Amino acid sequence: MQLGIVKRVLVVCPLSIMYSAWQADIFKTAMHRTVGVAYGDASKRKKIINGEYEFVVINFDGVNIVQEDISKVGFDLIVIDEANAYKTVSTKRWKTLAKLITPSTRLWMMTGTPASQSPLDAFGLAKLVNPAGVPKYFTAWRDRVMQPISKFKWIPRAIAQQEVFSALQPAIRFEKADCLDLPELVYQTREVPLTAQVNRYYRELKNQLLIEAAGEQISAVNAAAKLSKLLQLSGGAIYTDDKEVVEFDVSPRLNALMEVLDETKHKVIVFVPFRHTIVLVARHLSSQGVANEVINGDVPARERSEIINRFQTQTDPRVNCRRHCCVLVSRYERRDIPAVHSAYRPSWAGKQHDSCSSARL
Repeated sequence: MQLGIVKRVLVVCPLSIMYSAWQADIFKTAMHRTVGVAYGDASKRKKIINGEYEFVVINFDGVNIVQEDISKVGFDLIVIDEANAYKTVSTKRWKTLAKLITPSTRLWMMTGTPASQSPLDAFGLAKLVNPAGVPKYFTAWRDRVMQPISKFKWIPRAIAQQEVFSALQPAIRFEKADCLDLPELVYQTREVPLTAQVNRYYRELKNQLLIEAAGEQISAVNAAAKLSKLLQLSGGAIYTDDKEVVEFDVSPRLNALMEVLDETKHKVIVFVPFRHTIVLVARHLSSQGVANEVINGDVPARERSEIINRFQTQTDPRVNCRRHCCVLVSRYERRDIPAVHSAYRPSWAGKQHDSCSSARL
């Protein structure tokens, strides 16, 4: 920008970090530049896109809403944060971005895990940033980096890592230790919107202390009960007056959790303050093919020890957790510890965080 080569930058990132990370960090490091967040209805997004902001921040799925406006404006540089979101070429998200990239477009794709789950993940990224580095078709790339060991199971070839490295060039790699002096525990807050359904019941319960959902009555008799009920509702599962459980749509919260999992190749411990919410989270993880195990008050001591042992010594699943409910997510090391939603008692959350070192929350 100082040289006048780049005049406007489009930053595409997860919804949950548009404000807390990108907008805030641009203001801290380049406060002389203007930044706008293109979020909301289509008219608001278009107003930001067509404005005079030097940096425009937008979420992954918001790009499709204002695709024509982005194309007309012609950003000089497109930055994709957590680029793993574009690993699958068959998705609408990938196809939309591909249409926006012209021979003169500068594209920076940022990720710490370009092929965290499989060498196949690199295909979609390479098709955007370096199309000549991969075959035209996905099956040809699969045959290059994977080998079948049975009719339905494939494993990476010995040359897979080098093939991925070559396909994703040009690339620059930065180690956190080389450029950042990070504390042992890093807190990261992600803003996740409530769905229209949850927002409606949230307002009713907050104002009237009584709602009716799925034919069940839910009431809060005092301020403490009200706070607890509101937290249960925002987590997606709430207990009725008859001790039944009613579930709500909290897909944005679950999507934010999946974003965290996609951003790391390490193990993850997910803390959940309410028992039935953990059932909802575990079920969602299983539906997404993420192996997980649960520890709560119903799990006997011996079984807990077995789960913890598997978490520490095996690939699937592995866990290190103390007290309260948690989802034990396999594939990852004990470095990333997302909380699905706020804890009722701040001291509880603090104890969980203190029990793990070198963690990102």
